[in-house]
Amino acid sequence: MQFREIDAKLQEVVPKIAEINTICREIGRESVTYEPDIHTDVLPDGRKISKVVIKVFADRTNRDQFAMIPMETFGDKVYFDLKDLYEEAEEKGFPGNPNTENDGETFGWSLADSWHHLGNVYYFLLSVYNLIETSKDNSPIIDTRGVIQGKLSYSVSFELLDANKTTKLDKLEYETLSELVGKNLRLSIELKKATELPEKFTFKTKCKYAYNDGGFETKVVERMKEPVFEYVGDHMQVITEEMIQSLMYNTLTI
Repeated sequence: MQFREIDAKLQEVVPKIAEINTICREIGRESVTYEPDIHTDVLPDGRKISKVVIKVFADRTNRDQFAMIPMETFGDKVYFDLKDLYEEAEEKGFPGNPNTENDGETFGWSLADSWHHLGNVYYFLLSVYNLIETSKDNSPIIDTRGVIQGKLSYSVSFELLDANKTTKLDKLEYETLSELVGKNLRLSIELKKATELPEKFTFKTKCKYAYNDGGFETKVVERMKEPVFEYVGDHMQVITEEMIQSLMYNTLTI
């Protein structure tokens, strides 16, 4: 079903991309080009969700630097902004001397929701099941090609609470979460900072992850090669057999 939806979206957007690329050439901005792409996210349970995005290259000769625009943003904003720009250029006579001050927003590569997926850090939740905390780890950020794109400093800690959610339990008295069904787990995920990031990807940086059917993200840090997030997320949940199975066989993907 998802493949049919993607195919339908591609058929919808590809003609618009061709039209906009033609407009860019006619208004004297031939260095800018757009391409459709299929971006796939891997969920914590291993399922893959694909969606159509639009890549915009400010310089078509530099394939390493681009922004990914959501299809909806391209269709609802960028497409019409550039058609307006074309009409203005037509009135003034082609190609004219374009005003480049607002290029980032007009063409889309500096829109707030345009992000490049740098890579992931993988934390095995089996450690939580075995009641093992991770303090001040510095793990590699690995991209889809298996290349290390930097490091992330983080910690994972937890508290065990009785059924009333207030009485703390001594974690040293238990071997695994299997002995604590019906009790409560407060999991704390601390994302401190990233280091050794490629310079070209430090304009805006953030981390995000999914846990217990919820999505969470850090603040956005701008123009820092070593962005400091100082994020702490606390997640309280009742310990059940289903939750135990999820921890044993899944990773936390950041």
